[in-house]
Amino acid sequence: MGWLRGFLETRIQLLNSRNFIRRYPHLFSKTLCLSTHQMESLSDMTNNRFHHYFGGDEIVVAGKVDPEKKTPIESFITATSADDVNFLLETISEIEALNDFFAQSKHAFPDFAKQYWAQLTINQLLAERNLATTAEAKRNLTKRIMQLSITHHFVTPFTSLLIESEDGKEKMLADSPNTLKGACCQTLAVSTKTTPAPPAPTVTKELECPPPVLRTPLELRADPTESITVPPNCKNNPNAPPNCVDNDPHFIINLPKSQTDVCFNIDAQAGSILNMMSDPKLGITINGKIVTAKKTKDGKLNTYFGTFGLYFQQLNTKIEVSTEKITVKDPSHTREMKWSESSTLTYNRLVVSMKKESNITVTVDNDLSFLIVLHRVWKDHPVNVDFLGLYFPSSDTFSDTAHGLIGQFMKDPEISVYDLRPGTIPEKPIATMNVKGKQLTVTRGVQKEFHHNRINGTSVTCWFVHNSGKGFIDGHYKDYIVPQLYSFLKLH
Repeated sequence: MGWLRGFLETRIQLLNSRNFIRRYPHLFSKTLCLSTHQMESLSDMTNNRFHHYFGGDEIVVAGKVDPEKKTPIESFITATSADDVNFLLETISEIEALNDFFAQSKHAFPDFAKQYWAQLTINQLLAERNLATTAEAKRNLTKRIMQLSITHHFVTPFTSLLIESEDGKEKMLADSPNTLKGACCQTLAVSTKTTPAPPAPTVTKELECPPPVLRTPLELRADPTESITVPPNCKNNPNAPPNCVDNDPHFIINLPKSQTDVCFNIDAQAGSILNMMSDPKLGITINGKIVTAKKTKDGKLNTYFGTFGLYFQQLNTKIEVSTEKITVKDPSHTREMKWSESSTLTYNRLVVSMKKESNITVTVDNDLSFLIVLHRVWKDHPVNVDFLGLYFPSSDTFSDTAHGLIGQFMKDPEISVYDLRPGTIPEKPIATMNVKGKQLTVTRGVQKEFHHNRINGTSVTCWFVHNSGKGFIDGHYKDYIVPQLYSFLKLH
């Protein structure tokens, strides 16, 4: 699938989305939309709504760009598949990018983009003329077709091309087509039936044309410093930080009843798969796979979560989120989403919303949401690797069977902290924590969560439990190791 968008005088920016085709080959009711603030700088757009079944043919949309407004073009492609999957793809491209593309191509000529726009527009007008119901409408369309064909040197059913030699002795007339059959280009589907447009969802940016219905509000872009909104499932304290695991790996547990945050680290081996949440009654399990840094730093080999697996048993759907891609699988289909694009997939009571190179939110029945944040490191970094963070708020949505390194705290155990006293480091006092009938020595410290600021993080003051959370979590952290990415936790 490709489209040409906007030309600056004689140039049109070209964007090719072949990977989109390979992953979603059977879509219909496709629409290319532009942000309303960009419509002032764009004009003469060709058809952007296609209702025919898409099986890999070419779809092109073109339009003019105001020479005075050379801002990047932001577009949104919406589509619906035969199995009722709603898809949203966001693209952001620089207008001048096509110049470099044409400069590298020995087959392209300078006015190619402008000529292509003219051809699309003429073919579209010919199709509209076929459907015109009045003589006046036909005349007006014929006039526009002839004007464009003369300006851009196209032969149409209403024009001919006279070819003359330099000395004027030889002339040849290129006959015009004697029928309008086939005048409609491949990119335009003509139908006498009106297909009602679906209602527009609530989105954070107004679109010029409505996308298919989505089940949750959706932020279409994400700046690294923008707030990533986590659904307010935490009913006791909506402003509290969510329960999460991030960095190498640091767990932050928010306990609303005690109005306290508790932190602990896990030092697992590379390749280990740890259970974050297991709720057999709801049929939900979330596991994370450990990866390590490339080499030790200050005598320590840091570990991170490189992959998360989410299994929704009642929906028979598995979602694998890695630092490379996102895969959504059920018994009959496998769909891939890339971090290089913003997109939304609505399917089987699930909404999977991804922000380009930032984060992905998985929402079930518009009620239960999980956020996974992507952390990129410098390319070819000598030590660090890309990794992921997992976030979800305290919630009473889970059943009483919920467990896991984070899931066990959905029951919100009550704790008390007392006997505050100086520690070996003045700014890190120690205290005694009473939790689950145990007395633990804890240290006041600061950890970072990244659901508000993906780059620098937000500091969270918490009571730190040593020895991989021993005494705070049930059992030992090794009890939470599971054999597969989609395994449920089996409690001993």
